[in-house]
Amino acid sequence: NNANGVSLSGDFGADSLNLNTGIFDIQNNILTMNHEILTSGSFSNTLMVETNGNASDGGIEYFFDGTSDPSSIMYPFGSNSKYTPAQIDLINVVDDGYVQINPVDAELLTTEQTGGDILSYYWSVSNRNFSTLPEVSTLTLTADAADDPTGGPLTSFVPGAVENGVDSDDNPSPET
Repeated sequence: NNANGVSLSGDFGADSLNLNTGIFDIQNNILTMNHEILTSGSFSNTLMVETNGNASDGGIEYFFDGTSDPSSIMYPFGSNSKYTPAQIDLINVVDDGYVQINPVDAELLTTEQTGGDILSYYWSVSNRNFSTLPEVSTLTLTADAADDPTGGPLTSFVPGAVENGVDSDDNPSPET
């Protein structure tokens, strides 16, 4: 807890983390967590884990224990002073593995650029070590209004996914 913030200079793993004041700036590194990040207040653009906002950043990676099904985890992060958290709810978690999410402060380069207004922000989701992939029950990604090119409600955007380099209209999965 540091009102002036703390920066991470390399990949880091922790069993637990209580973040009560300031920004925990992980820059382009991976923060690997065994348990959900907690706070005594409310996460916001002044109380969060912050990345550089690049596609090459590591983001936050959570361990999912195969004995706790269903599993729900909040990723309290953002980039460039924007709080853009993610929440993932997994079901059918039958073995141990990790789900990594990284917020990216840019348009997704594989988006159809002539298809209309495009949110200038996306989240990269990946997984590792699952022998059997769990199912994503819900994936909630919260954007910042500053990334809306229309100035309208963010609810007017249609979600999409790129799986293995191919656009998909299906619901995102941990391998997205």
